[in-house]
Amino acid sequence: MFASMTKGAKQMIEYLNKTVGDEGKTFETIDFSSNYTLETVLICAYGIEVKVFEEPDSKFVQMGKKLLQPKPLEAFFFYVSMLYPKITKLLKIRFSNQGTSEQVFEMIKAAFDYRDKNNLESKDFLGNLAPLRAVFGEKSVLALAAAFFVDGQATTGLAMGGILYDLAKNPEVQQKLREELNEYFEKDKGQLSYESIQEMPYLDACFKESLRMQPVLGFLTKVCTKTYTYTPPDESHPPIVIEKGTPILLPIHAIHNDPQYFDEPSKYIPERFMDKEMANTKYFMGFGNGPRACIGN
Repeated sequence: MFASMTKGAKQMIEYLNKTVGDEGKTFETIDFSSNYTLETVLICAYGIEVKVFEEPDSKFVQMGKKLLQPKPLEAFFFYVSMLYPKITKLLKIRFSNQGTSEQVFEMIKAAFDYRDKNNLESKDFLGNLAPLRAVFGEKSVLALAAAFFVDGQATTGLAMGGILYDLAKNPEVQQKLREELNEYFEKDKGQLSYESIQEMPYLDACFKESLRMQPVLGFLTKVCTKTYTYTPPDESHPPIVIEKGTPILLPIHAIHNDPQYFDEPSKYIPERFMDKEMANTKYFMGFGNGPRACIGN
């Protein structure tokens, strides 16, 4: 999988050199990074090789864009469903564009059918899901495979686009990160290894700081599992009883940008996450929190 990601990264660099060149040009980081994550997900998860950077108008790119840019009405229904989940089932509200969802399902089903017909086995994501169809049914497995497409391409593309934007705005941080990368490039003799990427402390801090300032999700949705009484520590108002089954919204963006938890929150300071205590703070929820935290972490 790492080799496939590296191959996609090389194609991304070639594209960047052609479009931006030495003189430098302005480009949209979200579109750029989402193309890379799209290509990576297609080859690593589904075994579908598409040269996204060479075919910017392909159906796969259009699918990715529609997932990233929902229509206003779709976005409205999404937020309503967070507040009133029962309405979602009653009105059969969908979270994504129906046409795009069907395309993703068809793509994955075609990949399954091709492998079944040709008796092909693979160690990728689809290969691991294939035996589960007999246990959970094809529809459930297709839904899981489609969810991976959304999470792997859309949310990862947003996170990657965010850090590129932050690095462009903060050249001193970019230079410091570049120095760390060059150090590991030299250590790996010009080719970064998976292990080296996991080791880089400043790279990790830059990603966390970007996710702090602009989290992919502005809030988390939870459901209260047992009745709880919240008593304000400053006694500014009476205790609040939260009944079991009440939908709860955790405002991640507000918490991440609250000076009570992060000093100078409007400034991009990756160094804050180099501190051991801050690196493990419960107030950073870039990947959510608890047993249902994002596996993207």
